This record gives sequence, structure tokens and C-alpha cells, in this order.
Amino acid sequence: MWDDCRRDSQSKWNRLPKSLHVVAFSHAAAVKARLAGLPTLELQYFKKPESFVPADWSKGRVALYWNRKGIIGPDFVARFCETLNIDILLFRPPSLGFVPTLPNMHFPTSRLYEG
Repeated sequence: MWDDCRRDSQSKWNRLPKSLHVVAFSHAAAVKARLAGLPTLELQYFKKPESFVPADWSKGRVALYWNRKGIIGPDFVARFCETLNIDILLFRPPSLGFVPTLPNMHFPTSRLYEG
């Protein structure tokens, strides 16, 4: 997984080895890869909404935040939750990790995307 590569310049893409095969979930990344002459498979993934139980809105507001790169600090997370009246924050920390602390809030660490 090569995050944010769609923002790289075309010249950087052009320098990649032509033996590199790209699986692109981003159309922008697929375009750059193809322009660089790289074998590219462009994919999109969608789950069927009918396979999920409808949301239960009676238990308060829930937000999921994955602090993937650690660029958002606890003060921002606190303001975000207070502004949107979030009752439960599912927080997935980056590998460096911080878990925010706010009075009267529950911060379970989410394993939603881990196998």
C-alpha cells in the first residue's frame, strides 16, 4: 500500500521500474501509473448495503477516526467531537499512537480494518 502516491509528480512515476505492477484503488493513481507505462489494474470495491443491519440511531452519535499518519492531535479530536456532539469515538491510532482523553467520553480502539 503506497498512500498519497496520486499526489506524486508524473516525473517520479516515470522513474519507477517498468517491472512494477500497480493495483490502483484511486483513478488518479491509475492514470499516472498508465502514463508511466506501468502495468495497471484499476479496481473499485463496494459492499452490498443490504448485507448490513440498518444503523441504530438511538444510541448517540458515533464517529470512527483512523489517525493513520498522526497529523491530527488530541486538541483537534476534542474540538471535532465537541462540535459534532459525538458520544463515542472509535479511534484507531497510528503505529506511534496516542489515545485522546476527553471527560465523559469513551474511546474504544477500533480493530474494524484489521484481520
